[in-house]
Amino acid sequence: MATSSVRQGTGWLLFAGVMLVLAGLTGILDGLWAIVNGDEQEVVINDAVVLWDSNLKAWGWVYLIGGIIVLLAGFAVVGGAEWGRAVGIFVAALWIVVRIPWIFTFPFATLIGIFLAVLVIYGLAVYGGQE
Repeated sequence: MATSSVRQGTGWLLFAGVMLVLAGLTGILDGLWAIVNGDEQEVVINDAVVLWDSNLKAWGWVYLIGGIIVLLAGFAVVGGAEWGRAVGIFVAALWIVVRIPWIFTFPFATLIGIFLAVLVIYGLAVYGGQE
């Protein structure tokens, strides 16, 4: 009878990798949208541009490049690369810090996002190391 060795925490690593890939794809799509539609999107209140400050294209490039990095890190986590684990933990921790100010505007969505980021950090920190 043959026995197969399954690495402990494989489900956690797959979860973290899939979450990073989805976050990367979302960042890429958001970035592409902002680059294409950047000149058309302004919110004017009392004759002043309040949102984006006419710089949405620049943020689009930030989201696009960040999304590509996160997407590659997600694939690296699924593939077992150590650098993917480090980038994934960094990105998930950064996500928590960036989302905290939004808790009063979007409390439910912010708490879910923070919770998922904590799960990604847990999966990568506990089970992401070399065997």
